Amino acid sequence: MKKTLTLITIAAFALLSCSKEADQATEAEQATATELVTVTACFDEEDAIATRTVLAEDRSVLWSEGDAISIFTNDGENVRFDITSGAGTSKASFTGELKKDSAPFYAIYPYAEDISISEGSAIQFAMPQVQTYVPGSFGNGAAPMYAVFLTLESEASFRNLCGVLDLQFTGVDSVTSIKVTAKGESLLWGNCSLALDGNQGTDNQTLNISGGSSSLTLDCGAGVQLSSEPAHFHIALPAGSLPAGMTVEVYAAGNITLASFTTDNDIIITRSGITHMKPRAIAPDLSSVESANCYIVNAAGDYRFKAVKGNSQDAVVPASVEVLWESVNTKTAPDAGTIICADPSPYYKDGYIFFTAAGEKGNALIAAKDGEGNVLWSWHIWAPATVPQLGDMMDRDLGALAVTEGSTDSNGWLYQWGRKDPFPGNAEYSTANKEMASTGIFTYESTSAEKGTMEYATAHPMEYLYCATSVQSNQDWVYGGNKTNWGAAKTVNDPCPPGYKVPANGIWAGLEIEPGTWGFKLDGKYWYSVSGYRWSSNGTLHSTNAMGYWWNSTAGTNQANYALFDYTKGTFTPAKTIARSAGLAVRCGKADIN
Repeated sequence: MKKTLTLITIAAFALLSCSKEADQATEAEQATATELVTVTACFDEEDAIATRTVLAEDRSVLWSEGDAISIFTNDGENVRFDITSGAGTSKASFTGELKKDSAPFYAIYPYAEDISISEGSAIQFAMPQVQTYVPGSFGNGAAPMYAVFLTLESEASFRNLCGVLDLQFTGVDSVTSIKVTAKGESLLWGNCSLALDGNQGTDNQTLNISGGSSSLTLDCGAGVQLSSEPAHFHIALPAGSLPAGMTVEVYAAGNITLASFTTDNDIIITRSGITHMKPRAIAPDLSSVESANCYIVNAAGDYRFKAVKGNSQDAVVPASVEVLWESVNTKTAPDAGTIICADPSPYYKDGYIFFTAAGEKGNALIAAKDGEGNVLWSWHIWAPATVPQLGDMMDRDLGALAVTEGSTDSNGWLYQWGRKDPFPGNAEYSTANKEMASTGIFTYESTSAEKGTMEYATAHPMEYLYCATSVQSNQDWVYGGNKTNWGAAKTVNDPCPPGYKVPANGIWAGLEIEPGTWGFKLDGKYWYSVSGYRWSSNGTLHSTNAMGYWWNSTAGTNQANYALFDYTKGTFTPAKTIARSAGLAVRCGKADIN
């Protein structure tokens, strides 16, 4: 369909003159007289998204109630034309008053009082810094269009000066705003100057922008609720190229960051076109139910969690975020970035730690650091090969990748009693005491008055603090001893994921065992493997193909309770005691019953 702008005279002004003086007066009056004119605006089918505030489901363009356009006379007057009929369709009528015989006409959508024309060579107008979210469309006034016609009877084409960027997101959050920033020197809004050439088409029109910036915001009001189906967010941008790419920031209520990502590739915004970005999942909040020191990740993608200490509200505000180590639970260390992507690397923003999981099975530790590189807190990211079954007790040890009889994938990482950070477990049955390798370097040091504190342990999550009897008789890694770092209620140092904790003493009492290959089945459903333990006196692995040890949260004056399975004898003892500086496995139990 040909886009036309047809002016129809509704009422004409006439004066009779009987003298030369009267004729001159009439001519002067006619020069300033106006006529009520109706403008019919149609959209060319070739302009697929033609600049309007509403896109129909088939992406055709519809006019909206309340629309207005600016039409300029040849002497530069900006005349407002308001829609009078055709709202909700692709063809509408606009009415305004024009000076008689003032053609040619230039027109701009949307109308603004401060739009001007400079000596017939350029139209000056502004593009907004904030656009308004419209479901399935773009905001009112966000995208200008231009037309020119030479006479009252001539046809003119309203055509776009912009294209549309289509951002697509999935997730569970409600999006209240999106900020788009062009990298480099590209301006996305500001004062615009449209050079005029007297032609009806705008393919070759030059739009110069100044005085604005490279960032603009899409205001989503009370919020757009995300789901598993991609939600579309349309942003009108000047036609052209963003050669250095862009940064997109997605916010929830309270200006809380939901996601922030950058593209480095050249992004082309085509006049009258829609540039579709691939759907992107908004990082789910792993701490939405409860904050913790360990989070389970089952798939590749972006994730976030509250930067707080364990299950407390004690905020951690780091200067930087770093992956301290990664492991795939074998005797060979993986490449850096195998579990947690190095690009983009983890970061902190608005009270959250953001990271991207690569999709590989394994374990990793993310640390928040201060400006001098000291660890403020750290969180264990557990990426198992199969999804843990989360019953009253987990179906595997903390850090184990799967539940497979006879496989070291069933071995978890080992913990000192009362500490939240894990240490390498057993990686091989055929060779005793072969520990899991990682990208980091774990150290093993004797505790002391200086080192044997929770503050020191928190700041050194890769340093195992052993304790010989010659240092202190209770062999606690805490100098002087502490039996409250874990407890009947989940503590800030508990190593288990949200909803779970180190189980209480007696949880295994009275249960039947069924010995198997390198482990046993407990109560007919839970598999336990013989992963050994770390000696309290030097931190080395021991009994990895002979014994299984599991902490519980109960501690006495000098030692703590654990359960023991002796593979060589096929016996299970649900309650024994051992020094708190030993390193044992943890089988997390449901917090509300353990």
